[in-house]
Amino acid sequence: MPRYAPDGSFAGYIGSCIDITEIRDARDQLERDSESLEARVVERTEELARRVAERDVLVREVHHRVKNNLQLVSSLLNMQGRQFKERPLRQALEECQGRVQTIALIHQRLYQSSDLAHVQFAQYARSLTASVFMATGVSPATIALQMEMEDVSLSVERATPCGLILNELLTNALKHAFPDGRCGAVRVEIRRTSATRLRLQVSDDGIGLPPSVYPRDTSSLGLQLVSTLAEQLDAELQVERDHGTVFRLEFDVSG
Repeated sequence: MPRYAPDGSFAGYIGSCIDITEIRDARDQLERDSESLEARVVERTEELARRVAERDVLVREVHHRVKNNLQLVSSLLNMQGRQFKERPLRQALEECQGRVQTIALIHQRLYQSSDLAHVQFAQYARSLTASVFMATGVSPATIALQMEMEDVSLSVERATPCGLILNELLTNALKHAFPDGRCGAVRVEIRRTSATRLRLQVSDDGIGLPPSVYPRDTSSLGLQLVSTLAEQLDAELQVERDHGTVFRLEFDVSG
C-alpha cells in the first residue's frame, strides 16, 4: 500500500508477505491422503463384492445339495413303499414322501432365486399345489382348484412350516372331503391382513370335517402336524365346518 508523508508527499510503500508453504504442503498431503483413501475404499468394496459373490455361490450350492439329498430320501421312501402290500403302510410312506418333497421344493426355489434368504411364497404355493394334485391322482375335472394369492416374500424359517401346513391341508381335503367320486372344489387363499400379518386359508365344499375331529386332539398325524406347525408359526388356527371345511391361519410374516 502507498505511504504518504504529513505534507502529502509520496513516501513509499508498505507491504507484507505470508509464507504459505505449510498450507500448500498440508493441502497437497490432504489430496494424497484422499486419493489413497478412495483407492482403499474401492479395493475394499471390490473385495467385499467378491466375498459376497463367493458366499452366494456357496449358499446356492448348499440349497442345491439339500434339495438333491431330500429328493434322494423321497426316492428311497418310494422304493421302500413298494415293498409293502399293506395299504396303510404304503399310504404312510407316501405321506412322508410328500412332506420331504415339500421341503425339497423350497430349497429348489431358493437355489433358483436371486434372494437366497426368502421364498416368493405365492409362486411356491402354486408349484406345491400342482405337486399335491399329481401325487394324489385327483383329476382337475373332478375337483376344481381355485387360487387367490398375493405376492409375499417369506423367510425360510416361515416358508418351511407354512409350506408343510399347506401340503397337509391340501392332501387331507383331496383324500377325505370328496368320497365316492364326489365332485367339488378346493380353494387356497394367501393374502395380507396388515403390513406384517398374513392369512393362509384352505377350504373345500366337501362332506365337512366330523364334529369330533379337532386338529389339537386327533389321531390324524397330518392334523397333528398342522397344529404343531401352527404353534411354531405362533399362528391363530381356526376351523369352520359349515358347507364343507375351512382351515384359516394368521401369523406374523416377520416373526
